[in-house]
This record gives sequence, structure tokens and C-alpha cells, in this order.
Amino acid sequence: MPGYIVRHLLFRSICINNYLLFEKNKLFAALIVLSIKQQLLIMKKILFSAALVLSCMLVKTADAQVQVNLGVNLGSQPDWGPVGYETVNYYYIPDIDAYYDVPARQYVYYSNNGWIHSSSLPPAYSNFNIYNGYKVVINRPKPWTNHNFYKTKYVGYKGRKQVILRDRPGARTVVHVNGPGKVKGPGKGPGGPGKGKGHGKH
Repeated sequence: MPGYIVRHLLFRSICINNYLLFEKNKLFAALIVLSIKQQLLIMKKILFSAALVLSCMLVKTADAQVQVNLGVNLGSQPDWGPVGYETVNYYYIPDIDAYYDVPARQYVYYSNNGWIHSSSLPPAYSNFNIYNGYKVVINRPKPWTNHNFYKTKYVGYKGRKQVILRDRPGARTVVHVNGPGKVKGPGKGPGGPGKGKGHGKH
């Protein structure tokens, strides 16, 4: 067989082998890319599931925290507070023109050109029975900074009566605050039906 024919056949064989090797590598590369895409898709699904589970856990935790906060606030309300409120931050007491900070368990009253925070009222209110006075529920922060508004709005509530926590059906007498000034106990002041559910959004 002539030499040029042998060389031609050999060259052709080499080209065919190279082409087959190229196609094989191309297929292998495509399989690698497909495998990577599948792995990325699986990872995305795993991350999405983890994020969903974490979100549910956070929501449940937040709900539990809200329920705990509500329970703590309800339990910290003094037994002379009006019935009908799960959450109370402040009371405005028109009879003495003062406030009561429920979370801090302190009265807030004006004296010597400033607002005083104290666990008891000054001697000037020693004859006032906190169990008999009307309380307006206010849940806006630091209501005494807008005192003129509340004083004007609720001046007509002086002397009114309302049902307090101590007197609600089935209530146990738990004295959180021993009364202002020299008042030593809850007493048995009048507490007939009042309007204790009308001022929770101020």
C-alpha cells in the first residue's frame, strides 16, 4: 500500500479519535453542570425549608412573649384598678389630678414645679381613698406631659364610681399598694357599677 494512503488513513484515525474524545469530554462536562444545578436546587429547597421553620419559630416565640407580657401586666394591676383591661400602663385619677404608673407601681403628681414619682401620695392627699376614686386608663407614654388635655377632658369624672378589680365576682383581695398617704388598707368604699371600660385607647 502506498505510503501516502497509510499516512492519510492514520491522520483520519487520529481525527476521529480526537473528535470522539472531544464529544466524550463535552458530555462529561454537561453531566457535571447538570449535577451542580441539581445540587444548587436541592440546597435552595433546604434553605427555604429552614427559613420557613425559623420564621414559624420566631412567630410562636413572639406570640408567647406577647401572652407573657399581657399576663404580667394583668397581674401587676392594683386591685383598686377598674375591671375590663388586659393591659394598663397608666391611670389618671381626676379626684386628685394625679397619675399612677402601673409597671413602675408609682404615683406621679405635680409638686414644686415638677412631676414627682413616688410609691405613695403626699400628706395633702392623706384623706383620699384610692379604692373609691375614679381611674381613667391611659396607654400612651408619659401622659403627664400632656396633662392639660387629660385634666380638661376628664374633669367631669371627679366623684364618679366604677367597679374595681377587688370587687369583681370571684376576685381575691390582693393589696398591691397600701393606699396613698396614711390610708392603711383597702376599706369598703362604694364601688357600684361604673364606666371602667370606656377609656382604654387614650
